[in-house]
Amino acid sequence: MMSTSVCQIEALSLQVIPADANSMRKELSKDPVLSKVMRYTREGWPTRLESNDPVERFRKIAESLSACHGCLLHGCRVVVPANLRKQVLLILHEGHFGMQRTKQLARTVVYWPNIDADIMDLCRKCTTCAEHQNEPTKAALHPWMLPEKPWSRIHVDHAINFMGYNWLIVIDSYAKYPCIHATQSISTKSTTDLR
Repeated sequence: MMSTSVCQIEALSLQVIPADANSMRKELSKDPVLSKVMRYTREGWPTRLESNDPVERFRKIAESLSACHGCLLHGCRVVVPANLRKQVLLILHEGHFGMQRTKQLARTVVYWPNIDADIMDLCRKCTTCAEHQNEPTKAALHPWMLPEKPWSRIHVDHAINFMGYNWLIVIDSYAKYPCIHATQSISTKSTTDLR
């Protein structure tokens, strides 16, 4: 888990500022809120904080916070300093996957308070997302025609490595009768050679 976190920190740092792999660490030390949270994570949290102190939001997740290589982690997610959040949002949203998928992606890699609201705001303002927001029209269902006689339409598939064997399954659509044969191979030749 520790090596995964280190890889995520390095990869995200490289994407945010390619010329400087230490950008996440540097920016965290400049961020007044996160530098306090980092100190409290290392040395212990004070018994009282003022209710309007932005650090208070991190107290709720204090059990899942840790420091690793000069970065702050929430579980295995990197806590992003305030002045890098816009850049990280743009990286997360690069593929225009939509609001839900961007949130899912963010939840695997990065964290900051109100990240979901920031993603929603970005996606709502994105013209590319707005153009492709509606799903394509679904194709009309076209049910199979009922066959008029046996073996006029069949369905064929392989069950691979089921109970230690490969099986060829053929179903007659008229009778709905399955024919099941054990096979040595799933190649076209061995399938057509079965009798």
